[in-house]
Amino acid sequence: MFITNIVVRWPGTTHDSRIFDNSALCARFENQEINGVLLGDNGYPLRPFLMTPLLATRTDAERRFNTALSRARIKIEHTFGVLKRRFPCLSLDLRLKVQTSLRVITAWVLYNFAKERSEPLPEIEPLADVARPNVLAQRVDREVGGMALREVIIRNFEW
Repeated sequence: MFITNIVVRWPGTTHDSRIFDNSALCARFENQEINGVLLGDNGYPLRPFLMTPLLATRTDAERRFNTALSRARIKIEHTFGVLKRRFPCLSLDLRLKVQTSLRVITAWVLYNFAKERSEPLPEIEPLADVARPNVLAQRVDREVGGMALREVIIRNFEW
């Protein structure tokens, strides 16, 4: 539940996927500097390094894949919930000048600081661990690669 990357230069009305597409983190994944897979919702495009749920499921394996992806993403949403609970001003529209808003965003840094020092968190229901399929995938072009990787992962849900 550590926050490892943040981009604060975009207005709040900018879509998350646009921010990600223009981020240094995305460039590092595209350049294969980072080996791994991010989890996203349907607001993001499917890529070899960014796994998104299927819009429509046809098989039990696809439904299990979507369920597992959703359960894994709960940890991400849980982290945002804890952050907003610790710093309620992040739940509201920041009606401040951009420079002042950037100072408020330091709450993200303070969040990690508190986490490192085991500061008590607000009471929140514990989350169940989610099994992670062991997937080996080769990198191919962005669109076909994402679909191919997702198909490999879905095969792990065929029981």
